[in-house]
Amino acid sequence: MEERLSPFFEQLDGVYRQGFPEAVEAFLRESLCRAEAETDRELELAVRNELGSFFRGAGRYEESLS
Repeated sequence: MEERLSPFFEQLDGVYRQGFPEAVEAFLRESLCRAEAETDRELELAVRNELGSFFRGAGRYEESLS
């Protein structure tokens, strides 16, 4: 699993390094759509976890819970 998800996490790290929260959110939402369309459950769970953490870190607690 780790090796298969590495590209996602590497891309996510790169987007975070750019320093634009809007870009991080867009990347995560696009990744979630792709994971759902491909029925890639492992990627979907990883993206949902990262998206929830992103929202929590931004103080968007209601969105984080959903």
